[in-house]
Amino acid sequence: MDGSPPAFYYYPGTGDGANKWFLHYEGGGFCLSLDNCYARSKTKLGSSTSYTQTQNLGGGYFSTDPTINPLMYNWNKVLFKYCDGTFYTGNNQSVTNYNGNPLYFRGFRNAIAMYNKLVSGYNLNKGTDFVISGCSAGGVATYYFLDLWQAHLPAGSKV
Repeated sequence: MDGSPPAFYYYPGTGDGANKWFLHYEGGGFCLSLDNCYARSKTKLGSSTSYTQTQNLGGGYFSTDPTINPLMYNWNKVLFKYCDGTFYTGNNQSVTNYNGNPLYFRGFRNAIAMYNKLVSGYNLNKGTDFVISGCSAGGVATYYFLDLWQAHLPAGSKV
């Protein structure tokens, strides 16, 4: 929301998982007022300026251990970072001015930009299998974008 670029973390797949993808939208609630959104823009939920180059995502579906994650241990994994405050759906072309501070509500555009980057730089368009998930606000985004994903992923792929 502060105007910093959208971000995602990518971990490449290996072996028979090289063309399979696990895509996850990070959660983080919703900002309900401009005051709340401005405060949020100063945190990792509204800015990418404090993000590190890499992030250890730990276990669960991001685990590379086949005993913990037997289905997707060797798949490509993407964590979409949440810095929009509107369930990744903001699509305001203009900048919102709040007490002289710019706020950007462009989560939808950010999501499309990240998708395009995954196609152009990571061969997402060559994928065969996809699991798309999210938690909290990211769960809402998962439902919101599912038809868009289905329409733009390779024909015949499993989603």
